[in-house]
Amino acid sequence: MMNVREYFESLMNNEEMTLDEAMEVEDELWGMYYEDYDGFVNYMNDHNVDLSLRDEEMGETYLTLWVWDMCGE
Repeated sequence: MMNVREYFESLMNNEEMTLDEAMEVEDELWGMYYEDYDGFVNYMNDHNVDLSLRDEEMGETYLTLWVWDMCGE
């Protein structure tokens, strides 16, 4: 399993997808995170993403770090 940041990095590096398409997927999932959290969790589970993985140095989950990145904190 990968963490949420690794998942989005894999989208950005996917040769079958443009950077704009990868960023669009990330934006759609950002919206889903707030509008349909259960759907977001199911999507991530279906894509082999473990939302509970932690960055030990920061002491936070990668999900929390991604949310902070997306909202500009």
